[in-house]
Amino acid sequence: METRVDRSELECLRFRCLDGCAYCCLCPPEVAGRELEHFRSARPEVLEEADGSPHIRLQGGAGGCALLRDRRCTDYGRRPFHCRAFPLRVHFLDRVQCCANLSCRGINREEGQPLAELLEAILRDGAVPDLAPAAAAARREWGNFVEKALRRGVPVELQGTRLLLNEEMERWPAGLEADRDEVADLVSETFGIAEAARLPVYVSPALEWQVFQVRQGTLRRFGLREDGGLVLSGEWPLRAVPLLEMTSEGRAGFVDYMQLLNRRDPMAGSAALVVRATRFEEEFEEAYLDILRDCALDLWWRASLLAFLNGAGALGAPEVREGVVFSDADFLDMSGIGGML
Repeated sequence: METRVDRSELECLRFRCLDGCAYCCLCPPEVAGRELEHFRSARPEVLEEADGSPHIRLQGGAGGCALLRDRRCTDYGRRPFHCRAFPLRVHFLDRVQCCANLSCRGINREEGQPLAELLEAILRDGAVPDLAPAAAAARREWGNFVEKALRRGVPVELQGTRLLLNEEMERWPAGLEADRDEVADLVSETFGIAEAARLPVYVSPALEWQVFQVRQGTLRRFGLREDGGLVLSGEWPLRAVPLLEMTSEGRAGFVDYMQLLNRRDPMAGSAALVVRATRFEEEFEEAYLDILRDCALDLWWRASLLAFLNGAGALGAPEVREGVVFSDADFLDMSGIGGML
């Protein structure tokens, strides 16, 4: 029986791969089956074990995929399924939902292949695993979570929680104000990672790969080379980066994006993981709100950082859009129950 996939997020969106971008080549793709056989036979030097599974390694441990040369794939016709599926992500929870990775600069509304058509092509791909077993396993995991939560007196009313939060978001960023210490702690948790491969990557409008790192209260910006090398390009006191005011257009873009996050199932999976980790001491609604609020502050700070570095004094729609480009992939990759393809 065919597995139904919610594809509402893909409506009106198109994709055109940008020559010289190669953002999708900064993640080590997992390979299995016929793909693994091909690379073991033809390109064994590009393989490595990561988290117990074969992957295409990254150059220098943090740069472009080992198949990449001058930002072009050297085995494009046989590139792994995960590369062919980009910028789509299929998530499993109590349903199967397809999300678009808005960190990809090739996503737009005017030109290129409709993302819904790309999804259909992916689902017909012979390398795609059957979605049904993963969907069934995720539904069981979610169902078990809801059942245990109810036994502990923790209600899980996802749709009701989403509706309430959607109304609250209409007022954002009002009500999101945080003191400098709270923002600094949130930023340091994300950008204080020592390993370059785990730091968030921002692809600038000029298609430069940039990473930011916080060490001892100082924010450093690096250019990321294809070979994994880092080139320092600036540093600032972390607390010098303000949360900039939003124009009416910027605020509209901010609210639209946060309401999109509120519709995405990975957010619910992340909240469920938090509740389960606290042995159901934390309320689901509270965990869900905290996660979305942290995402909102994170997005606000990243958009403010990029605008601050570009000399802007406020966040208009273009500045918020750059914040989304910098943030969306990380939000999609948040840990949670369920599964991701």
